[in-house]
Amino acid sequence: MALTSPGWLLLLVPLLGWTWWVLRRARGMSKVQRILALAIRSLILIALVVALAGPEMRLRNQGLAVAFVLDASDSIPGADRTRAQEFINQAMQQLGDDDLGSVVAFGQQPLMENSAARARPVGAIQSKVDPSGSNLAAALRLGIASLPSDRNRRIVLLSDGNETEGDLLQAAEIAATEGVTIDIVPLGTETARPEAYVADLQTPSDARVGAKALIRTRVVANKPMSAELSLDRDGLIRTKKRVQLNPGENVIVFEEPVEREGLGRYHVSMTAEGDTDQRNNSGLAVLSAKGPSRVMLVEATPAATPLFGALQARGLNVSRFTPMTMPIRPMELALFDAIIFNDVNAALITEPQMRMIQGAIRDSGTGFIMVGGENSFLPGGYYNTPIAEALPVDLNIRQRKDLPSTSILIMVDCSGSMGMIEDGLPKLELAKKAAESTALLLGPTDRLAVAGSSDGIEYVQPFGLMDKTKAIENIRRLAVTGGGIYIGPSVESAQAELAKEPSKIRHLILLADGADSTDWRDSMSRVAQMRKDGITTSVVAFGQGEYCRDLQRLAAIGGGRYYLALKSKQLPAIFSQDAAIISRSAIEEGAFYPKLTATDDAVRGLDALPPLLAYCLTDSRPLATTILRTHKDDPLLARWQYGLGTSMAFTSDAQSRWAAKWTGWEGFDVFWSQTVRSLSRRAMQSRYEVNLEQQGGDVVVDVGTVGDQVPSSVRVTLPSGEGKVLPLEPVAPGKYRAKFKNVGIGTTIVSVVEDSPTGALVQVESVSRAYPAEYQSVAANLGLLNQVAKVSGGRVLKNEAELFRPGGKPVVTSLEVWFQCLLLAAILWPIDVAVRRLVLRRRTRRPRVRAEAAPVPISRLQEAKKRGQVDAPRVRLPEVSLTARPEKPVVEVPPPPSDETTAERLLELKRKRREGKE
Repeated sequence: MALTSPGWLLLLVPLLGWTWWVLRRARGMSKVQRILALAIRSLILIALVVALAGPEMRLRNQGLAVAFVLDASDSIPGADRTRAQEFINQAMQQLGDDDLGSVVAFGQQPLMENSAARARPVGAIQSKVDPSGSNLAAALRLGIASLPSDRNRRIVLLSDGNETEGDLLQAAEIAATEGVTIDIVPLGTETARPEAYVADLQTPSDARVGAKALIRTRVVANKPMSAELSLDRDGLIRTKKRVQLNPGENVIVFEEPVEREGLGRYHVSMTAEGDTDQRNNSGLAVLSAKGPSRVMLVEATPAATPLFGALQARGLNVSRFTPMTMPIRPMELALFDAIIFNDVNAALITEPQMRMIQGAIRDSGTGFIMVGGENSFLPGGYYNTPIAEALPVDLNIRQRKDLPSTSILIMVDCSGSMGMIEDGLPKLELAKKAAESTALLLGPTDRLAVAGSSDGIEYVQPFGLMDKTKAIENIRRLAVTGGGIYIGPSVESAQAELAKEPSKIRHLILLADGADSTDWRDSMSRVAQMRKDGITTSVVAFGQGEYCRDLQRLAAIGGGRYYLALKSKQLPAIFSQDAAIISRSAIEEGAFYPKLTATDDAVRGLDALPPLLAYCLTDSRPLATTILRTHKDDPLLARWQYGLGTSMAFTSDAQSRWAAKWTGWEGFDVFWSQTVRSLSRRAMQSRYEVNLEQQGGDVVVDVGTVGDQVPSSVRVTLPSGEGKVLPLEPVAPGKYRAKFKNVGIGTTIVSVVEDSPTGALVQVESVSRAYPAEYQSVAANLGLLNQVAKVSGGRVLKNEAELFRPGGKPVVTSLEVWFQCLLLAAILWPIDVAVRRLVLRRRTRRPRVRAEAAPVPISRLQEAKKRGQVDAPRVRLPEVSLTARPEKPVVEVPPPPSDETTAERLLELKRKRREGKE
C-alpha cells in the first residue's frame, strides 16, 4: 500500500482529538456506548483522510506484452516482407501463458492488424496501408498504445529505418521514459541489387528571356552503371545525355536556352543499366522567366468578344481559354497575374478547378474579376462555391424583403441507376448536395419540398416555411429504392402539391435519367396546365440518353429551363442557378446609369459612364469597396483584398446584350484595361534569395534578404490546391526559414510575401516532386535503427527466441483504493448514528409477593366464606384526604410454609376452634 499525498494524514491528529473531546462531553450515553461511538467515529475519519491521501495498492505483474510493428511500405522488398511475416508468426506462437502480442502494419499511416491477445498463429497481413510513405514514429506510438500496462512492454520494429515523415528517434526516447523496450529486426539490408534514382531537378531562380539557364539533376547510385537522361519542357523533348554514374551522388548539368517568359515545366527521365526500381527515375521542376504580366481570359464561346479586343488594344498579354481548355494545375495558374471570368457558367467548371483558382488568389496573389451576364453570379450557379467565397459581393440575397415568396418542389430520381458510383460517390449523394444548395439559397419566407421518385413517391421534406437545418436533415434521408423514374406519376404528384401553395412563384425541378424515364402518361398536357396556373417546370436530364429530347420538350412546355448534366458534380450549380432564375431574384432588368461612389484606379479619368440595360443581383460585403452602384444602390463594381490577391466583381456584362452602349463607347478599352491592371499581381523583382530544399517528406524554405526589406510570411499552394500560411523564423542575420510537409505529387507554389503600404508584394517560387520520397531509399538506415535500440534498452534480434530473453524490471501496477475507503465511511456512518441516538435500557421488574395457601376443598371454603360474611363486623373505612400523601400499605409476609401437610393444618384449626367454644 502506498499513498500519493501522505500530507493529508496530518489531519488525523486534530480530528481524532476533537472527536474524543466531543464524545467525552456527550450526555445520555453509557460508558459502553461512548467507547463504541468513539471507535466507529474514528474509523470513519481515518477512512476519509486516507481517501484524501490517495491510497494505492502496488501489485507485481508477470508476463510480457509485445507489439510487432511491421513496415509495409514500398521500400521493403517482397522477400523481406515474407521473412518478416514468418518471424511474427513464429514469435506469436511461442508466447507464454501470461504473454500477450499485437501486430501493427504501417506505411504512410499505421493501422492495427491484431489487438493484444495470447499465443496464436498469424496469417498474411490484411491491413491496406498507403505504401507510398513511412511514418515510423506514428507506428511506434500506436504499437505502444496497443499494449496493456500490467506487463513488461516491448516493441519489435521490423523496418528498413527509412522514414519519410515523423521523428522516430524522438518517439523512441519518449518510449524509453515509459519503460518500453524497442527491439529491431532490420529489413532491406540486401545491398547486392543495383539501384539508382533521380534525387531532384533544380532550376535557377533568376532566369531571363534570351539567356541560358543551367538546370541541374542530382542522381544517386549504389553501384557504377551507365545511364541516359532525357530532358523535356512542357512535354517536348529538349535534349538527351548519356553519362556514367559512380556510387554516391552524381550531378548532371543541362544548358537550356530560355525562349519565353513565365513558368516552364521541365521533366527529366532516366534509364540506367541494371536498375531494379524504375519508379524513382524521374525529376520535375519549374523554371520562372521574368517577363510582362499575363492575363487569363475564360469565356464560354471560342469566338472573339469585345472584352478580349479591348484588352489586346491596350497592350495586355491576354490568353483566351474555354472552361474545357483552362489550366487545371496550380503551377499552370501561376503563369498568370490576373484571371477573368466573362459570363462563364459554374456547371462547366469542376470544384477542384474552382479551389485552385481560389488558392491562386489567396496564396499566390493572382488577381481575379468576375464579369456578369446570364451565366454568371447567381444565374450561373456560383452560390455556395469556392469562387463565391473569394468574390467581394454576397450572392445570398434571398434575405431581402423586396423579393417575392417562392415555393420550389424538387423531384429527385431515386431509381437504381442513382446508386452507381461516380468519382467515389453514389450519384444520389451529389443530387442530395444539389438539393441542399437550393435549401441554403432560399430565404425565410420561401418554401421548399423534396421528394424521391421511383416505384413510389416519398416526400422526405414536405412544404413549409424554411428551417434550413431541418430541411437539410430531411433531404439526407433520400435513398435509392430501385425501379425507375415514372414521369407521369411524378408530375401528377407535383401538380397536386404545388397547387396548394400560397406563394407568388411556384416551381418544379424534375431530375430524371436521360436513358431511363418511363410511364409518361399525360405529363405533357399536365405540365401545360400547370403553366397556365402559374406553375413552371424545369428539367435536369442526368446523362445522355434516348429520353433527353422528350425531357427537353417537357421543360419547354413547362416554361422552365432544360439542363443536361453529364456529371453528377454539375448538379449543385444547376439546381441553385435554376432556383435563382425562376424565383426572379437573379437578374434586375431595366436601363440605368451607374453611380460613382468611390475613387479607384479602374475609373481614373472616366467621368460620364453610359447606361447599362441589366445586372445580376448581389449584396455588398462589409469589408469590400463598392466603386460603382446601380440606380437601386446594388453593387455594380466592387473590389476587396482576398488573401494576397485582389478580387473584383462587375455585375453587368461586357457584351452587346446588357452593355450595348458600352461596347461602342470610347472609354470601354480604357475602363477594362485599367480595371485589369489594378487587380493584377504585384510581383517583386527578385528582392530575396530564395532556396527550396526537399528533405525527406519536408520542404525547407530559406529566404535571404538583399537589402533592408524584411519578408512577412510564406504562403504555400500544394498540388491539391490546398493553401497554407507559414511564419518565417529568423535563423541568422538577414536569413529566415520556414518548413512544411510536401504532400502530393506535382508542383508546389511558394510565395514569399512582403507587406507594403500599397499592398502585398509577392515573389513566387516553386518546388516539384515527381514521385514519393519513399522510392528514394536504396539501403536500410541501420544507423537510425541501432540508435533507437540503444536509446530504449533494446537490441537487434537475430531470431525470435531472443525476444523472450530474461531480464527487465518487474512491472508494478498501481490500483487506486480511495473509492473503497469512501465506501467504508459511508457504511459506518449510519452505524455511528445508531450507536449515539438509540438508548437501550434494562427493564427492572418489582417482585410480586403473594401468600401461598394450602389447597382446601371447595365445599369447606364455601362454608367458611358464608360464616365470615355473617360473623364479621362491618368496618367503616377512614376518609382519605386527597392532599395527604397516602401511607404505603403494610404487607404482611406470611411465614414460610412448613413441611406439614394441608390436612394436618386443617385439623389443627378445627381443634383450636372447639377449644375456643368451650
